[in-house]
Amino acid sequence: MKYMPLGMASVLVALLAAVALYAGWCGGTSDAVKGLQFGLLMGVFVACVHPISNLVTMNMDTKFGLEIAAGNAIGWVLAGLVTGLVYKPMVH
Repeated sequence: MKYMPLGMASVLVALLAAVALYAGWCGGTSDAVKGLQFGLLMGVFVACVHPISNLVTMNMDTKFGLEIAAGNAIGWVLAGLVTGLVYKPMVH
C-alpha cells in the first residue's frame, strides 16, 4: 500500500504519454473508431511488453500471467476509446 501513490502517478504519466502519441497518430481527426484502433495497438503493445515478459522471467502461474495480459489489453482498448471520444484536435 505504501507504493500506491507511486503506482497511480506512473499510470497518469503513461496515459499522458499515450495521449501525446494519439495526438500525433490520429492525423487531425478523432472519433471512437480511431480511439479503438489506437487502443487495440496500445493494448497489444502493453500486453506483450509487460505482463508476458513478466510471465517469462518470473515464477508466475501461466493462467495468472495471461489474465494480467488480457486485463492490460482490455484496459488500453477502453483508454483508447475514451481518448478518441474526448480528444479534439486543434484547428489551424
